[in-house]
Amino acid sequence: TKWSEVGLCLFHEVPGGGLLARPFNFYVMPSAKSSVRLVMHASTAHFHTENGMDFNKWIKNGVPYIDTESYLKQEQELLRSSTSAPVLGTAQGSSSPVPVRQKVMATKPADLEFVNGAMVQVRRWAQGLSEAAQADVAAELVPLELPECNSFLRKVLHGALSEFDPQLLVETRPGSTPYKSKLAVYKMTEEQKVSHRAAKCAKKLRDLEERAGFLRVFRALSKAQRPLVGHN
Repeated sequence: TKWSEVGLCLFHEVPGGGLLARPFNFYVMPSAKSSVRLVMHASTAHFHTENGMDFNKWIKNGVPYIDTESYLKQEQELLRSSTSAPVLGTAQGSSSPVPVRQKVMATKPADLEFVNGAMVQVRRWAQGLSEAAQADVAAELVPLELPECNSFLRKVLHGALSEFDPQLLVETRPGSTPYKSKLAVYKMTEEQKVSHRAAKCAKKLRDLEERAGFLRVFRALSKAQRPLVGHN
């Protein structure tokens, strides 16, 4: 549902008879992470303007909203992914090796230099973890963040990392632009991987609940089990 403004009025019985009205007004605006396309006819924009619509407040401070169906779908996807996140060289939700795919190779000198430099960092990082383990020193679970790059170079790095150690856990993180991201490389035990995925899932569920926004108002109204009268 694509709303811009929602008015809500609650009525309470007061001693001695009568009702107390409590009006509320909400500007509803999908969050920046939403894929909702906002389309408004020119006459609609003029109508809102003539009736005091604050477009700046709507866009800047509007309450986010996700409908129930979309919320439940995203919630289930997050819960599934938290229990079936793959490591390098394994299929989604499986411990069996993935089918052999054609390896993506870098050929340009600049790309080769980038990949080789990144793998030097990986080897040094892995060596440091190995030395810490041999010295019986508990190493912090801090990932190695590789330099940001485009999608092609990330595919090349995934292949190189898989050859280096198929059990590494690799995540993609945002870069400085929408066109570049960076890889975070973890070395974990299976128990640590389970805890890590659970923590990530919990954070994503909190983010989802935050983006649900106005849906929480509907939940409260539904939970109250009181008659509702609506109009457009």
